[in-house]
Amino acid sequence: MLSPRRTKGGEEEEEEIPTEVIAESIELAKKQQEAKAGEPTSSELALFDDVEAENSSTVAEPKLQKFEKLGATPSKAKSKAVDEAVDRIRIWQSTKLDLDENRESIDHLMKDLDLLHRGNVARRPILEISLGLARDVLNLHNHYEDLKPSFNSSEFCKTTHEANLADYQKQKAELDVLVADYKETKSAADKLEKHIEDLKKQLAALRERQNDFGAGLGVKTKAIFLVQSIVSASKLALEIAEASVHQGVPL
Repeated sequence: MLSPRRTKGGEEEEEEIPTEVIAESIELAKKQQEAKAGEPTSSELALFDDVEAENSSTVAEPKLQKFEKLGATPSKAKSKAVDEAVDRIRIWQSTKLDLDENRESIDHLMKDLDLLHRGNVARRPILEISLGLARDVLNLHNHYEDLKPSFNSSEFCKTTHEANLADYQKQKAELDVLVADYKETKSAADKLEKHIEDLKKQLAALRERQNDFGAGLGVKTKAIFLVQSIVSASKLALEIAEASVHQGVPL
């Protein structure tokens, strides 16, 4: 068995308690119980010290059994309230805790643990640890309640983000189609623009040839007019000559 002892630093350590000492404590407890009926003796609390030192995960049930044994001693008037508290603690041990539904059960647990101490059924260090753990659970629950709105907001933001992400993916797919169409149209426009540049060059060449032909045509037109005027003058002179010949007039 193990029992807590104080070190120089004020911390508790576990030390081995001989079996003989435990046996003597039990005998002493029996004698003191005969003299003091209705109160747990220091020897009885020493028995509970042995229970306290065991691993809490493996001896939770033996602890309650030790409580019941101490309370069931013929020389001790077992309190009905303590008995009910032990039963409630046993039920609480086997119940899966849900903070949202069983918050009141933690309050009852703290009251029951305090009742065990006031009834001298359990040592204060154990109760302080148990009450501290229960208070920690309540504090965690309160902290959870404080964070719950933030959690709900986070869930809402997550849902909104997922909806926005889906809408973004849809718009991105549509944009990708538009980009592909734009690239195809731009390629066709580039080809057409290049063809237009070629046509402009051809048009410029044709305009140059047109100007050349226009200049040559103007020169030839003047020459033709000149020849035509000469022909007209020659024709008039020829007609005069022919008339003179017909009339027998010498030229």
